[in-house]
Order: sequence, then C-alpha cells, then structure tokens
Amino acid sequence: MGQAELLAYHPMSKRRPLRAPTRLTLILVMLAVLAASITEVAFRKAAKQVGEINAEALTLVQRSHAEALISLSIMVFVAGLVGSLVAWFVITDPVRRIVTALRSGDTGELKRLAGPSFQPEMAEVALAATKVVEDLESERDRSEREHHAAAISSAQRGRELELLVDLSSRIHGASSIPEIIVEVKKGLAKLFPGQNADVKETKSAPLGDGVLVASILAGERPCGFIHVSVNGPHSDSREAQQHLLDVVAGHASLAAGGVRTRRKLERQSLRDPLTGLYNRRYLAETLPREVARSMRLGQPVAVLAFDVDHFKAFNDAHGHPGGDLALKLVGKLLSDEIRAGDMACRQGGEEFAVVMPGADVAIATARAETLRSSIARTPVQLADGTVQCITVSVGVAVYPIHAPSGNELLVAADTALYRAKAAGRDRIAVVA
Repeated sequence: MGQAELLAYHPMSKRRPLRAPTRLTLILVMLAVLAASITEVAFRKAAKQVGEINAEALTLVQRSHAEALISLSIMVFVAGLVGSLVAWFVITDPVRRIVTALRSGDTGELKRLAGPSFQPEMAEVALAATKVVEDLESERDRSEREHHAAAISSAQRGRELELLVDLSSRIHGASSIPEIIVEVKKGLAKLFPGQNADVKETKSAPLGDGVLVASILAGERPCGFIHVSVNGPHSDSREAQQHLLDVVAGHASLAAGGVRTRRKLERQSLRDPLTGLYNRRYLAETLPREVARSMRLGQPVAVLAFDVDHFKAFNDAHGHPGGDLALKLVGKLLSDEIRAGDMACRQGGEEFAVVMPGADVAIATARAETLRSSIARTPVQLADGTVQCITVSVGVAVYPIHAPSGNELLVAADTALYRAKAAGRDRIAVVA
C-alpha cells in the first residue's frame, strides 16, 4: 500500500464532506460555466462568420453576446440562490433540528418534526429518531430498575450473610440440642421478619404451598423441623427462602451432630463400656470434689470398695463371656440399689467402688451389707443355661474419721477390702 493510500485510510486525512447546499450551488455554477463556455464558443464562431460578411452585423452580434452572458449570469446566480434556499429549508434545517433534538433527548420536538407539516422524507427520519430515543429511554429505565433491584438484593444478601454468621456462631457454641433449637428460633425471627417461622418436633403439621420445611438432623436422626410460612406468590422468592432455610438447617444439624458426638465421647471417656458404670477416671476426678464439698458442709463421705471373690477361677471355669456376665450383674445391682446421689464406679477388672456423700460409718456399713447380700442372692445366668452364684468382699472407709482427703480415703477403703478378703471373703470390713 502506497503513501497516498495510507493517507486515504488515516482518519485525520479524511476531509469533511460538503453540505448539500454547497454541493448544489457548485453543480449549478459548473453547469453555468459549461453553458457560458459553449455559448462563448458559439458566439465567437458566429462572430467570425458574420464579421466576414458585414461589420455592422458583427457589432449587433457582440451586443447580443454580452446581453446573453449577462442574462446567463443572472440566471445562474438566481438558480444558485434558489437552490441554496431550497436545500436549507428542505434538508439542512430539518436535519439540524433533528440532530439538536437527538442530542438533547427532546422526544416532544422529534414528534413535532414527524408531523404532517414537515417534509415526508424528513418526517420519516424524525419518526425513526423518535423510536430510537424512546427505545434508549426504555432501555435506560429498565437498566435503572434492574440496578436498583440488584442493589436491594445485594443489600439483603449481605444482611442475611451477617445474620447467618452470627447464628452459626451462636448455635455452634450451644452445649445442648434444646439450646440449639432456641438459638435457631431467634435466628429465624431475624432472617424471616414478618413471617410465621418456628421449629417443631414433627413434620406432621399441615403443609400448604406457602409453607417451607427443613429438617434438623442430629447424626442421621431428626431432632426438629423448621416450618416457615412464605408470604407472596413469587416462586423465585420461595426458592431463595428455601435455600436460606436449608442453610440454617444445615448449620443446626452440624451443631446438633457435634453435641451428640461430644456427649457420646464424654460417655465413652467417663463410662465403663461393659457395665455402664462410671470408670476410674471419673472416680479420680469426682471424689476430691465430693470430699471438698462435704468439708464445706461439715458432712461425712463414705467409700465402699468391692471385689468379686475368686473371679479368676470363675473366669477360667466359664470363659471370658461368663466373666463378663458376672461383672455386668454386679454393675447392674450396684446401679439399681444405690441411693439417689450415690455414685457407682468400676475401677478395673473385678474391682468396683461406691461413693456415698453424707453417709457415716453406720449408714455406709448397712448399705454395704445390703449390696453384698443382694449380689450373693442373685445368680449369674450363663450362656449354656446354667446359673452360678458369686460373692463380693467390701471395704468401708469414711471421711474424715478414716482419711483426710479423697485419694487417701480410696486407699483406706482398699486397705479395709484386703482385710475382708484375708478374713475369708464374702464379708465387710471397716477401716480399723
């Protein structure tokens, strides 16, 4: 591509096109010049021929030539003026008014220009321009409405997110499922203002098109159902609210599952899996607290130490399943027959302990005898259908007369237990 072609394609090299009146005037002038040239050639040729014939006739021809040029010039001027005026009123001025109305967005002016008093061609242009402006205004209004709706929706989603974060923090900090349900109810009142939102125990409540439901699960088992009555017929709104409801139910389910898991782990860490009694760890943590509380109240605390007599021989004779049945029997009798407020524990193997807050030596000894005789009277039902009786030896120690602390009290009860076993088993011994 040459330099001339590059200049032709460059935007700055493009000349502004001539306006319609200017083009019309130039055309008329060019036609006038062409006509004058043709006339001049014709007159010169005629003058030459006439001059050869008669000099006086030549003068007349020259005068006629001058008058023709003057007339032609006047006609060209008048034609150019008329053409310019016609172009101004028919094309330039209407286009200028249409462009001005478009720039200002004056649809009223455009509609007037599209009226019957205007030139038909320009009226069509004005009508098309009016349609374009109206479409643009409609699109602008639609965009503004969508922007406004999006802003409102964004603000609402932001508020819902803040409420969800706060609700999640509160329900995950709850220590029980009832506390989680209470926090969910409080959160629903904020997330669904003006709507009937509640947590029910069952899903059997009458449901309609305007009621949304989400389940709160603790593990795989439902522990509650969220019911929300939706106001308004818009399905999109219901879908958004159902999604929000599912998010709330999901957080509540995670929290409820965590509570249930924590409880299970606590039971596993504090309970003996075979007998269901508290384990040695729980005894070691609880006995010092009971002694400290009894010290403040000025009351005694008794500890009964139990040991199944000849358990190794029983286990060897009937196998581990038989031994487990014997231990389960002792655990069940201790759990069923101790007083409310007492605590039964399995220390390990065939050793058990019972903590009795407020029991003195006489009460502790009597309860120990009741438990010993109950175990001796209740046979173990073995897997082969036979029964076998077992006995226990018991050691009794009481705070503060036998020991000044919880750990020493447990040691004193074990010492008394060894005395009972040394004395022949199936009996009770009190710290001397």
